[in-house]
Amino acid sequence: MKDYMVKDIRNIAVLGHGSEGKTTLVESMLYAAGVTDRQGRVEDGNTVSDYDSEEIKRHISISASVAPIEIHGKKLNLIDVPGYFDFAGEMAGPLHAVEGAVIVISAATGISTGFEKAWNATAKHGLARLIAVSQVDREHINYRKVLDDLRSTYGNCIIPTVLPIGEGTSFRGVVDVLTGKAFIGAGKDRKEIPIPEDMAGLVEEALEACHEAAASTSEELMEKFFDEGKLSEEDMLRGLSTGIYEGSIVPVAPVSSLDGIGVRPLMYELAMYMPSPMEHTYHGINPKTKSMHIRHADMSESFTAQVFKTIADPFVGKLSLIKVISGVLTPATPLFNANADKPEKAAGIFMVRGKKQIPVGMLCAGDIGALSKLQYTSTGDSLCEIGKVVQYDSIDFPAPQISLAVYAKKAGDEDKVFSGLARLCEEMPDVIVAKDPMTTETLISGQGELELEI
Repeated sequence: MKDYMVKDIRNIAVLGHGSEGKTTLVESMLYAAGVTDRQGRVEDGNTVSDYDSEEIKRHISISASVAPIEIHGKKLNLIDVPGYFDFAGEMAGPLHAVEGAVIVISAATGISTGFEKAWNATAKHGLARLIAVSQVDREHINYRKVLDDLRSTYGNCIIPTVLPIGEGTSFRGVVDVLTGKAFIGAGKDRKEIPIPEDMAGLVEEALEACHEAAASTSEELMEKFFDEGKLSEEDMLRGLSTGIYEGSIVPVAPVSSLDGIGVRPLMYELAMYMPSPMEHTYHGINPKTKSMHIRHADMSESFTAQVFKTIADPFVGKLSLIKVISGVLTPATPLFNANADKPEKAAGIFMVRGKKQIPVGMLCAGDIGALSKLQYTSTGDSLCEIGKVVQYDSIDFPAPQISLAVYAKKAGDEDKVFSGLARLCEEMPDVIVAKDPMTTETLISGQGELELEI
């Protein structure tokens, strides 16, 4: 994978309720982008982002996983986030590392609690959003009802930018409203067709809604829209990008991730309309002087980054996933942990795709990657250059909801057990291990029984 400039990077979390197709959608995008030569399946245990033995056994995502792809000259750093509430802590870190999110909603179930939680979390973090309606190919689907429910719940920000050709078992393609092109099939079988005659009215209605939404983002565009009745392609791109960034526009697109139908138009919208890291300003402090520091995703500034997840890899050792906030990271960069107030040294710099660590020579501002074998660094810590100390706000993880007592199965194994639990807490900061002062039992606390069982 080539080195990308900040303006061409898109960091995107894939969120939603459990078992509604997030991992399958990520897998489908990896395949469509040519990263994999065969699309894996959750049921077969061979997807890129669900690689842990427990994930494979249970057919669910347990840990957030990074999966970068290249499309339309952009680099998309996708982060597949677990949807089950027992793993709510896995959402906290990625939301600090992205500028946008795809929220997956099943056409079969409609608005779910998991969708609502994802919507509220992305609103809290000020993230740009796109809604992917999955499982459109299931029986007895009413896509229009899903769209109407979204609009009645979240308002006129919901804009259909892609429409399905058929639904349920007859779902066979999509119409890209913005380009006016229709496609059926996927992969090698994907081909362009004329827009079906019975959809002409729906497409015209959706296109008008897109023009109105884009025009409403500025007085200049609104005047052009009133004068000419529509916007140019360039103005549409500018208006939609602004609206998506500000949250006044949330595109909706249907997909069948298993078949790949609708996945390419979705990827195009992510690449062209989602904000780059350049759009954000980051505020930090020098912990000793308490002076404020402002950083941008600019390669000319000094290096700063934040660790949003820690992985205990059995082969590489401790792996710290980072979002580079400013500057450039190379093997020669003198690292300093602003939280621990100690210098650090990484054994290697990597780009991560699922369980694969791909060595790279540099990571630029806005990009996501990993450092191996950092000695003092934990999730949420800020890394910077020695002598240019900046510390960013820590990541807030959800408070534990349930506790269980934990014992060593065999006498004498206590040190091994609690050493393992300490490593677990490094990987999952929402899990807490502590002694109960009343009973002297060692308690492990987390979000739910399933998390603690795993």
